[in-house]
Amino acid sequence: MNARGIALLTLILIAPTFALSLKPIATLRVNGTINSVSTSMGLVSVTTDLGAYLFNGTKAVLLLKGDYVSTSSYSNVFAFVRADGKVTLYDVLHKVKVNLKLPNYVAKASKVTRKGLLLCWKSCAFYNFQGKKMWNFDVKEVIGKPAGEGPFYVPDALANQIYAILNGKLLTNKTVSFPLSVASCDDLIAVGTWSKVYLFDNNLDELNVLYGFKRVKDLAFSPDCKYLAIADSLNNRLVIVDMRGSLVKELKFAVPVNGMDWNGNIMVIGLDDGSVKVYQVLGYEPLEEEVISLTPSSNMTLFYGLVSLVLLTVIAIIGIEIARGE
Repeated sequence: MNARGIALLTLILIAPTFALSLKPIATLRVNGTINSVSTSMGLVSVTTDLGAYLFNGTKAVLLLKGDYVSTSSYSNVFAFVRADGKVTLYDVLHKVKVNLKLPNYVAKASKVTRKGLLLCWKSCAFYNFQGKKMWNFDVKEVIGKPAGEGPFYVPDALANQIYAILNGKLLTNKTVSFPLSVASCDDLIAVGTWSKVYLFDNNLDELNVLYGFKRVKDLAFSPDCKYLAIADSLNNRLVIVDMRGSLVKELKFAVPVNGMDWNGNIMVIGLDDGSVKVYQVLGYEPLEEEVISLTPSSNMTLFYGLVSLVLLTVIAIIGIEIARGE
């Protein structure tokens, strides 16, 4: 049995036991229907059926036109995936934009890592930042973002499977009915379906299950793996639970939740009306991640990278506060 588990449990959301504090800091507006959101270093990326956006505070510092289906981020690099297969990578520290046109490949979900980009839909393929395919893995249809890195956890909705994949090889798999979303943190894996959220260990052994949802569009763990945020799309809400399954926080909205991400002390929620809610999660610090480069010739020390991350995150938060004050 996993060290985090005490037994195989089936849990239902109960009354709140702890008031996790979320401070609203901005509401962003975009055109079109939101497909995906992501956040890193205090910046926010959004994709819609009309374009892709990257916000620093309330200012859009990057705007792309087209039908964009997915966005993801790691440290200083953001990825934007267009419906026709074009991928734009943007390094926010060095202001470097790279466009990749991947022949005969169309993706619906993406995951940026330190070494490249995992793209999935009818198959999964991992590319380096220069567009070279490193490996691929056959799936039936992936709708939600993959999670992890070594290994990746991939929700194959049509095959009713969760795959743990390392370097293109299957490590293990688990049968789950129509998995829509997945998140990972240390040795915990969360999987969202139409009506349930499962919690597994990193061997995909079931620890517990939560009920009462209508299409779990996105999942995200807190940085310390103590909490799980759940985008309960068609119930028009976001809920945060602890690892016992107890309800910690609930945010209700007038429209469905189309996307969500939690990175360090920033949480973003994309709604069906084209608005993006940005919150500061009190009690958490900006996430420190290694700075990565889109060009193989660039080598930076981890110390410089961490300092740059903290500085840019602070600048982004100050920018939001100034905009709110105006």
